[in-house]
Amino acid sequence: MTKKIKKTYKSFSKQVRSFEGVFVSKVLLATTVLSFVGYMYFVGMAGINAVSRNENLKEIKSLKTEISQLELSYIDATRSYTLSRAGEEGYVETKNLSFAKRGENVAYLGGSNGI
Repeated sequence: MTKKIKKTYKSFSKQVRSFEGVFVSKVLLATTVLSFVGYMYFVGMAGINAVSRNENLKEIKSLKTEISQLELSYIDATRSYTLSRAGEEGYVETKNLSFAKRGENVAYLGGSNGI
C-alpha cells in the first residue's frame, strides 16, 4: 500500500512540476481564495441586512403607532364638529343652492386664450 502511495505521490509531483500542473495549481489556489473572499462578503452582507431589517421593523412599528394616533385624533375631531360649532366659527347655511350641469353655459374667468 505504501509503495502505491509513493508511486502516486511521485507521479503527482511530476505533474505539479510541469507547466500545466503549475497552471492548474495556480487556478485552484485563485479559485479557493476567491471563494473564501466571496463567502466572507456574503456572510457579512447577511449580517448587515439582518440588522437593517430589524431597524426598519422598529421604524415601521413607530410609524404605524403614529398613524393610529393621528387617525384617532381625526375621528375625535370629526365627532366634535357640529352645526352649532360651525355657526360659532362663522359658517352660514346657504339659502340658494345650485350645481353646474352639463350642457349649460358656464362663464370662464381665465386667461386670454380661453382654454
